[in-house]
Amino acid sequence: MICFKEVYGKAIDLKEKQEQYEQIENIVNNLTKKDLLEVIKLSDILYKSKDEIFEMLEYLNVVLLKMSKTNYQYTNCIKVVENTKKRLNQNANYDMSIDNMVFNMWEEMN
Repeated sequence: MICFKEVYGKAIDLKEKQEQYEQIENIVNNLTKKDLLEVIKLSDILYKSKDEIFEMLEYLNVVLLKMSKTNYQYTNCIKVVENTKKRLNQNANYDMSIDNMVFNMWEEMN
């Protein structure tokens, strides 16, 4: 039997994830529209998601792959994300890795 608390808890988790995913999509959608400082501000979700950063980066790659159908430059951003994942796996400084990733993605698109 499914407990109401479990279902309610899962619904809240899904809602929170949806908001995070929308924020990630917002980052990608604004790489070419905003200046670097604005993109960094939009990337706040990545800085706050340290415990689940690999999940966030995987979703970021999904969005980038989708966008690459309209602009091949987004594929270069996927490489940037993959390099960031490697650095994080090697225990690189978290904030600096995210800074570097956001800067490099923005640079690829501008």
